[in-house]
Amino acid sequence: VLTGEGADEMFAGYDLFREGKIRRFWGRQPTSTRRALLLQRLYPYLSRSPVHEQALARQFFGRNIAAHQAPGFAHDTRWRTTSAIKRLFCPDISAAVERSDAVTELLSMLPAEFRRWNPLAQDQHLEIQTLMSSYLLSAQGDRMLMAHSVEGRFPFLDDNVAALANKLPDAYKLHGLDEKHVLKRMAAPLLPLEVVARKKQPYRAPNALSFFASDAPAYVGDALSETALRAAGVFDVKSVTSLVRKCQAKTGGGDMSNTDNMALVGVLSTQLLHQQFVAVRPGSAVVPDLSVDVDYENRQRVPA
Repeated sequence: VLTGEGADEMFAGYDLFREGKIRRFWGRQPTSTRRALLLQRLYPYLSRSPVHEQALARQFFGRNIAAHQAPGFAHDTRWRTTSAIKRLFCPDISAAVERSDAVTELLSMLPAEFRRWNPLAQDQHLEIQTLMSSYLLSAQGDRMLMAHSVEGRFPFLDDNVAALANKLPDAYKLHGLDEKHVLKRMAAPLLPLEVVARKKQPYRAPNALSFFASDAPAYVGDALSETALRAAGVFDVKSVTSLVRKCQAKTGGGDMSNTDNMALVGVLSTQLLHQQFVAVRPGSAVVPDLSVDVDYENRQRVPA
């Protein structure tokens, strides 16, 4: 089966690349109000996106805007959103997490020539190294395909395609704010205009509120119960309980922020992993009771 994995990374298809371009453009004149208005072009599919409120957008996307030339600048908003889950950790886990800085460690491993690359190339490198290779190709690629006896083919990850993409001018990939521009131009004679011209719409799993609907599976309440949280010892019971109540209050209407969505799903996933693989682990080392079973019945005598 042919898959499109790698097209967004090689040809700048993600909103992250558009966001990084806008924020760097704004960062060169941080007092400009007109440049900040470009943020409204981002994330039209998110009902609770910061871009819907200009003051909130300027606060969220404008943080650290003066560091627009720093490595990892475009990914900073993602890392901040993801790290918000730290507030839910129990004291022991929080203390362990504070002893290291994952972002600092990641940036320290960048190639020596990284700073000489243009901003889009820097963003692409980080996206490929962190999200694609470490997550997408396993969790949403090979692992999922092989579980259903499907063998994937990844034409956009072909060495020659990747090499060609790296040699293209930035404008061929991100033309203004038009992502995967050269691919759209190439496909224009083959596809309907509305397909070529439509905005990118990422597939999104149901958000956290789906776990609190009337038909929510029973395992959700079990995994997020105070007893289960204490047994796992990863999250602070009071903090998670407060988040759960916040979700429950939203089921009658409204929506949750992206940060709360990610936090709740992260907690639930961790709790389920604990139940499946940690809680059932034997308390002490198990000595296997093995025996040797040799079949002598069909053994043939070999002449000396």
